[in-house]
Order: sequence, then structure tokens, then C-alpha cells
Amino acid sequence: LRTPKKLILGPGRHCDWTSVLANTGFDIVTDELRFFDYWLRGIDNGVMREPAVTYYTYNEAPERAWKSSKTWPLAGEKRTPFYLAPGALVSAKPAAGETTRMPVRYDTEAEAFWSTGMSFSSEPLAQDTQVTGHPTARLWITSTSGDADIIARLDDLAPDGTHTYVGIEGKLRASLRATAKAPYNTMGLPWHPFTADSVQPLEPGVPVEAQFEFLPTSYIFKAGHRIRLTLQFADPRATAKLDPAPEVAVLHGRDNASLIELPIVRDPGRN
Repeated sequence: LRTPKKLILGPGRHCDWTSVLANTGFDIVTDELRFFDYWLRGIDNGVMREPAVTYYTYNEAPERAWKSSKTWPLAGEKRTPFYLAPGALVSAKPAAGETTRMPVRYDTEAEAFWSTGMSFSSEPLAQDTQVTGHPTARLWITSTSGDADIIARLDDLAPDGTHTYVGIEGKLRASLRATAKAPYNTMGLPWHPFTADSVQPLEPGVPVEAQFEFLPTSYIFKAGHRIRLTLQFADPRATAKLDPAPEVAVLHGRDNASLIELPIVRDPGRN
């Protein structure tokens, strides 16, 4: 039995739907009311005959930013790997074993995040590239301590060197990296039990693989721009400070290739 579903993926801060209406003209509250009128009051207002998914694409022309789809993920999604190499995101798996190291930084708020983190950038994009869906990461890391908080974020890097924070973030505590079969449909995304029994402390210097997803999004990186991944290994709200700070290394070689995978949609249209 397939349960009917509706998904709205849009801009705005947590529960701040009024700014969405003011900035984009889309009234999320009205759509919510229509949904509950149908299911709780039995009003046949047509809401469930409309496309199941409505999503907003950042950096799109305003008149085309809101789109709809029958499915999620989008039917035209192509999951595309970007492998980590020294300072770079590349399309081919590195042939040689490489390692990027950094001491854990605890000043990771706001602008300090990218300027003090471990960064990897793509080549300038040959064409506008729409990322719509759930990016994922698969990173091989080592640490000199028994744990690490992995915080990953993607930025839009312009030709002049300025960057735009696009709100695509993923996080995982390395000791909670164990994956398992989910009790529900995860669309193929990694699922973590996050239970006491699943805890796997790091052994200093021993490589481990950590898989996690980023927040879902829809964003267009323009031609000539670069996609930049920045990694930090502490969260100021949750990571205990150690003195001296431990060192974390990200491995990127043929036998332990670290990568991100982006759901790229070349020409989504209206699915």
C-alpha cells in the first residue's frame, strides 16, 4: 500500500513562513491548511491531485524558482561523484594515496568555518549545474584521538574569489558512523542507528569510513563558478575541547577514496 504524501522544500528559516511569502510569493501556510482540510475535515479541495512535490531552486530566475514533481528524488537525478584530492574536487578517483591533515579547530562559527577549515574545490563549471536532492559524503579519516565531529559544508565559489553559503551541510560524529538497514525507506541514503550498541570509538591512526547525507536542497551553481567543500572536525556547541587539539587526516587514494556525491539535474523541467 502506497501512502499518499506531500512534500514542500522551500526557502526560509525554521518556521519563518511569512518571509517565504514576502520573498517568493508562495504561501506555505495556505498549502498546509489545504492539506489538513482534506485529511482532517474531508474537504475535497484538489490538493492530493496536484503534484506530490513542490520545491524551490535557489539561484534560479524568480519566475522559475518554484517547481513541481511527481516524485522525490527527481526522475532526472544523476548522482555524480566528486573525489577529494589535495585541495580539489575531481571527477576521477585519485591514482596515488594522498592525505590532508589539520589540527582540530574549535573556532568554527560563521566566517571562521571556511577560512580555518580543510577545503576542496572543483574546477570552474562548464555550464549551469543544478543540484537538487540529498548530497552524500563518504570520507576516510584518521584521528589522533578517540573521536571526531565531522562537519561538512558546500559553498558557491565565484570567479572573483567571493563565496556564497548555500545552506548545504552534513554532520556526523565519527564514533556513531555505523550504518544499518533502516526501518523505513531512506531512498538509498546512509542510515545510522545512533544507539549505545552501535558506538565505534576511533583507534588513533587507524582509517575508518564515515558515510552521511547533507540537508536536501535545490541550488544552481552557475557556469564559471566552483563547488567548494569545507570540512571541520569540531562543533562549538557539542565538541569537548582537548589540549593539545587532536589532528584529523582525510585520506584520498585509490584504496580509500573520499568523495561527495551530488544529485545533479541537467534539465529538470516539470517532472
